[in-house]
Amino acid sequence: MNANKLMLATLISTSLMAGTAIAQETQTNSVPVATSQASTTWISLTGTVTEVDSKFITMDYGEGELIVDTDTLQLDKTAFENLEDATVTVTGMLNQQLLTEGRMRASSLYLENVGTAFVAANTMAHESDMLISAAGLDLDKSEVTLIGNVTTLSDDAFQFGAGDAALTVEVDDLRDNPLDKDGYLVLKHGDRVKVTASIEDDFFEDYEIDADTIVRLQTAE
Repeated sequence: MNANKLMLATLISTSLMAGTAIAQETQTNSVPVATSQASTTWISLTGTVTEVDSKFITMDYGEGELIVDTDTLQLDKTAFENLEDATVTVTGMLNQQLLTEGRMRASSLYLENVGTAFVAANTMAHESDMLISAAGLDLDKSEVTLIGNVTTLSDDAFQFGAGDAALTVEVDDLRDNPLDKDGYLVLKHGDRVKVTASIEDDFFEDYEIDADTIVRLQTAE
């Protein structure tokens, strides 16, 4: 891990976990952290840039391509020179446009070959640390990280709301089901959680992912 990634990894540990360690082998866990009360759902993806424009990039995330609007990131000349065929991690809001059109407005972008994160100029102060650190997540292609508030729940899945659409998070593959009353972690409506998962090629058709890990960041009041 290079110095920039180490710095960003430290930032995300500080801003999202408030210094509390999470056991790597635990699939479902709950830790007390300082998070904003905002109900925004954030999504982070890593991929290879296949097309560069002055206002957007096209990114191959392993199971397809995603158009990422970058017009608010204030990318400089050096960034544009290094974007072609580069590995990037982008973070933005999970919304209806992303799910139905396969298009994201980037709130942050980490350019791996430069070791620099770019954050949208209109970012709120309480979001900037999270976006900078999330931009440097060491994700592989086809992996996704989501941070959001649980909305609808069923026996083996819950959802993140996204306007008139919703993303369903399946928990069948987890060692411990966080949606029944027998597990160590029991999720409820309104809990803010962090989910890691692998994206399948039908992600933008079914709006579903299978969770690999779930961490509760904040308990609903």
